Amino acid sequence: MTKEKLRVIIGKNIRRQREIRKLSTEEFAELLDLTPGFMGLVERGQRGATPINLYKMSEIFDTSIDELFSKDNKKPQKMREPDLLDIKRSKINAVMYDLTSEELEFVLLTIKSVKSFRTNTKEFEKEMEEDYRDIYGDELDDNYENENDSTEITYSKK
Repeated sequence: MTKEKLRVIIGKNIRRQREIRKLSTEEFAELLDLTPGFMGLVERGQRGATPINLYKMSEIFDTSIDELFSKDNKKPQKMREPDLLDIKRSKINAVMYDLTSEELEFVLLTIKSVKSFRTNTKEFEKEMEEDYRDIYGDELDDNYENENDSTEITYSKK
């Protein structure tokens, strides 16, 4: 198999996976830090994707890299159509791929705060203070306010 034929197969598989997840070329390219034009070239088999981008794509698609190389361009029988949550999770996963450890901790804190707010627990403020101290080991600064409104809480690192 020639390099050109392999690029066409990979490109078709990438496009199929992207379309299954209802991602536009622009959205998908943004997740990979690529231009939409370059992504179009990859999907048409005119350019190749780097190994790191193939890995990122497999993470976004929640599939193995070898599925991107498969000659059979038909949708696998066992694969179910992703729902909206699957699509959003794929997007989040791709965006978080190259975050630093500190940025990931911030994302985790944010997710915890959203979940706590959603369930409207009384322990929200206490959990956030404990999590903040666990991560940064600092005291809360003067900007910390509590007026029984969890959306008003401000944390900052000294």
